[in-house]
Amino acid sequence: MPLFKDRKQAYLGMLFAALVACGAKDPQPGKPGAAQPVSVQVLRRRLAEIAGQANAAAPADVDANTRLEGAKAGPGLRLTTTYTLVNAASEGVNSATFEAKLGPMIREGSCKNPELRPLIDRGVVVVLDYLGNDGNRIGTMSIDRETCAAIR
Repeated sequence: MPLFKDRKQAYLGMLFAALVACGAKDPQPGKPGAAQPVSVQVLRRRLAEIAGQANAAAPADVDANTRLEGAKAGPGLRLTTTYTLVNAASEGVNSATFEAKLGPMIREGSCKNPELRPLIDRGVVVVLDYLGNDGNRIGTMSIDRETCAAIR
């Protein structure tokens, strides 16, 4: 499926841009205001800010084939971002095909991203949900500490 060929930067870009814009980098130890460790409450606030910013921008074209539909913080330390693949119907694409085409690049890109990884290491689960142009789910990827530990 050529639809998924050059999508790595597009899919992850919107999420990572939101993380950067919301100041999701780790506070630097020894700097004023650096909280050690970051509390669950602070992480939940960050996730709500990230989701709010994504929702304010949505719907937003990520590229010619992908549209950001929105994001949701929670429950708990979870951030879910929903995308539509505007040139692909869900028919004929199952979770196995989705996993084979996008899984490795999404996991690696998420786990190696210096903006996102600190959140994952603190227990945030990043969920990327993909819909076809018919509104039906094509696939979902969840990235957590265990996922990233397997990539090292």
